[in-house]
Order: sequence, then structure tokens, then C-alpha cells
Amino acid sequence: NLVIGMLNNLVQNAVDAVRSHVKESEEAGRARILVSAAPHLPAGKRYVQLAIEDSGPGIEDEFREQVFAPYYTTKGEKGNGLGLALVERAVLDHNARIYVTGSSLGGAAFRVFFPVPDSGNGERDIMVFPV
Repeated sequence: NLVIGMLNNLVQNAVDAVRSHVKESEEAGRARILVSAAPHLPAGKRYVQLAIEDSGPGIEDEFREQVFAPYYTTKGEKGNGLGLALVERAVLDHNARIYVTGSSLGGAAFRVFFPVPDSGNGERDIMVFPV
């Protein structure tokens, strides 16, 4: 499933970011990753917001657009730069949108907005994302 692969990639990136940011002398309890899902209802439209946030080093504003480009990586030899490009492809295949911002945890936040389709008979479909 593309959504599970996308979520796995975003969480693994958060784990890598937190590991690279925590120094050995620091307390391991400072490392944080938050995965959440919540309804998002702008202007009468319905979305499910999936957010993955971390306490890593974050992503500078000028690099936030580049992170989705194929072969762009900050991991050196450890990364091939395809993970977030595939995440973006999965997001677009689901008619969703993804945004990168800073996190209240101090690192990066990836927010994916999945539209909740209208079933056509006056009721709304419920979107379920297996985790």
C-alpha cells in the first residue's frame, strides 16, 4: 500500500534525523517523534491531516522545496535521495498535498492532507488509514 510505504518513509526519516541530532552526552529522553492524524476542515472542505514531526535538526527554509527532488539527500553515502521523491509521488497519487514546516518539537514537520471524498448521496465517506 502506497500510504503505508509513505508513512514508513517519513517515520524512518524522522528517526534518522533525531539520531543524527542527539549527541551521546545528551539524554536520550530528549529525542521525540510525533505521529498524529486529525480532521482538517478549511472553508467547508474535509481533509485528514497526517503529521510526522521530530526533534531533529530541522530543514532550513531554503531547502524545504528541494527535499522532494529525486536524488537530493542530506544523508551523504547513507541516502540515495529517492525516499521523499517517492513520498511525494504517493501523496499526489492520492490527490493529497504535502507540506514541510518547522515542528514545535524543534525539528521538521511533514504534513499530508488527504481529501475526504463525498460519497454523492449526502453522506461523507470515512477514510481509514491502517497503521
